[in-house]
Amino acid sequence: MFVAEAPYQLSQKPEFQINIDVPQFGTGEQLLSTIFLFKKAKEQVVFDSVGRAGFQRKPKPANRPAKSVAEALRGALEMAPMTWNEKAWALMSGKGT
Repeated sequence: MFVAEAPYQLSQKPEFQINIDVPQFGTGEQLLSTIFLFKKAKEQVVFDSVGRAGFQRKPKPANRPAKSVAEALRGALEMAPMTWNEKAWALMSGKGT
């Protein structure tokens, strides 16, 4: 897990990318990586995407309140499992490819 040190896509917006990577399940473009954005001005962490095609579902809710980096990281960790679909869970349990 990491938080980008600079604003997302080097913009002037106070938005920071949080990635939760599961390196046991793929590398490069096939890495199971879940991406969130910490929107500091809006005080929320928002689900963005799962980097591995075909392994994503949109969590409900897709955002959580977050007034600090610590709260954003906690929210991302709590939401991440809800973003993985049945195919992702099958892969992690050893029943899928």
